[in-house]
Amino acid sequence: MTGYVQVNLNNMLKELGENRVNNILSNFSCPLNRDVEYFLHHKAIEFAKQGLARTHLVFASYKKEYVLVGYFTLAIKSFTLTKKALSSGMRKRISKFGQYNKELDRYIISAPLIGQIGKNYANGYDKLISGDELLKLACDKVSAFQ
Repeated sequence: MTGYVQVNLNNMLKELGENRVNNILSNFSCPLNRDVEYFLHHKAIEFAKQGLARTHLVFASYKKEYVLVGYFTLAIKSFTLTKKALSSGMRKRISKFGQYNKELDRYIISAPLIGQIGKNYANGYDKLISGDELLKLACDKVSAFQ
């Protein structure tokens, strides 16, 4: 998968400023899932500033300039499992990834979450990247993080 440039939204904000970044994000269109579009237009910057999630913008070269073709947002989420719901062998495995909380009588496990992912349909940019490629970029980022 060559030809794509990934930019962390936090880094972009530091380098370009919020107004310029908002202008870039405003050109993103995802008619197949308006929630994906809404998140990027209205929530991604705030989530980045608060450290709630990390949004990665994906750019591809088109007519000698880089255009936004998609994005994905990663976060860390926790979930719990009751001790009695697990076999002793499974408890042993789970204890490698999470912690047992005696007060709650549960294992607490943190895991990466791909919270948002979408392609930019503005100007036909969706044709510059496949959904499989975008998902692979997100999964590769998760793997590198872990």
